[in-house]
Amino acid sequence: MCEECYYKGDKNEFEENRSYCKECVSEHAMCPKCGAPYHSASITE
Repeated sequence: MCEECYYKGDKNEFEENRSYCKECVSEHAMCPKCGAPYHSASITE
């Protein structure tokens, strides 16, 4: 679940929407709806 926009999706959705992150200088999963980095999401199985 994204803490920015409260979007609930499955783990694969967040991983498919991976992008470069300026926060940790690497590429990782992001919210498919608002694009928030995974730092702002709780990814649960």
